[in-house]
Amino acid sequence: SDKLWKIFEQNIVETSSEKIFNLRICSDILWAFGKRNHDNSDLLFKVMENQVLSNIDKLESRTIANTMWAYARAGHSSSTELFDAIAQKAIEKLDNFNSQDIANTVWAYATLGHSSPKLFDAISQKAIKNLDSFNSQALANTIWGYATLGHTSCPKLFDAIAQQTINKLDMFRSQEKASTLWAYATLGHPSSELFDAASHKIVEYADNFNSQALANTVWAYATAEHSSPEVLDAILEKTIEKISTYSSQDISNTMWAYATMGYNIGYVKLDVLISKATTSSMLEKFDVQGIIDLLWSFAVFNYFGNFAAVDLLFSKITMAGLLVDNTNNAEDQKPLSTEALSKLHQVLLWYDEECKRGPLLLPQLREECKLASLSNESRAPMLQQDVSKTLESLVEENSNLVIIHEEKNHCNITGYTLDIVIENTKEEMATVVNIDGPSHFFNNTPNGATILKRRQLRNL
Repeated sequence: SDKLWKIFEQNIVETSSEKIFNLRICSDILWAFGKRNHDNSDLLFKVMENQVLSNIDKLESRTIANTMWAYARAGHSSSTELFDAIAQKAIEKLDNFNSQDIANTVWAYATLGHSSPKLFDAISQKAIKNLDSFNSQALANTIWGYATLGHTSCPKLFDAIAQQTINKLDMFRSQEKASTLWAYATLGHPSSELFDAASHKIVEYADNFNSQALANTVWAYATAEHSSPEVLDAILEKTIEKISTYSSQDISNTMWAYATMGYNIGYVKLDVLISKATTSSMLEKFDVQGIIDLLWSFAVFNYFGNFAAVDLLFSKITMAGLLVDNTNNAEDQKPLSTEALSKLHQVLLWYDEECKRGPLLLPQLREECKLASLSNESRAPMLQQDVSKTLESLVEENSNLVIIHEEKNHCNITGYTLDIVIENTKEEMATVVNIDGPSHFFNNTPNGATILKRRQLRNL
């Protein structure tokens, strides 16, 4: 019972003031309280921190892994001095770590959000030699840990884990598959063979995926720009079946993924997703990034529906106070990224010009969105030069036609850059040529951003 655990904790704290514990005892105590995940045990974890630090030179591989696991499981992330000291000792003892010790240590540092680059580099060298002994959970937790901390400098390890994952894919549970794919997408580490191999298993065992696993998987395929129509179809079907269990993050990730890939969800299924996203209880749970992703998805799908919910989402962005005022920057204000502002600009174009709704954001924020959109557009310079040369050769005999290149062009209404404008000086008209390179497509079809840009320019 909770009362009994409090008695244990009080007794341990009192005893620790009189004696130094054996490190194995410290590790066992921490493991027990970590596994119990007992609330309000901060004092005990602080006492154990002092005990471990006083005997740091005696730490062994198993006590290192169990101690870090316990702090992570309990969510006790403030003991940075201890984590740094253990990291140094772990590097010295790595030869004695088995696969579970390695995976638990990586998982613990990632869960605590405590970066230790030297340790992770050393673990990479050790793990890559012993991956045959890693089971599915160890493989998934290891790659997840590197991705969560953004430690991207170990490509050989990532390649090796991908190959081991393919070899052992039948052993992976649905959550392990989802977290592994999420990790590779987050790391930006290409692994087409892994995504291809996983596709068959995802389709076969889609029933076993919970809402978070489904959302993370489709997000991973979109982020990695890996085409798998059968996976998208299977996940969409299961999403509709399990929509009642979806969180705001799950909804936002799913909507963003399908919109990003330019996938045609279909009106009926789109209505199910949007109806779930726009319930009053769900709307209150979205963070600002989730709101922007959700609104951008509405714009890509050209959703004309619950405008009251859309208005509320816009108002939440304004009320969040995210626009940084350089003259009076409050400490709790957080600027939006260029990518987020660029997306928001596309959303505003959709709502203003296509939905014919009034402006809902402050003029200064709207202007920042427009400027961000201009700076965020991807270009294909070599392709553009080739197209320009071809067009120039075609119009050189017609003195009425003048080609103006993209560095001199942008649309005043949308703010989009126009790659090439061919002006007819005689008839006072112009033809716009936009050049879409590989980054504008997904599986040979326009991606969501390209669909949206084309539609918005066409509607002028």
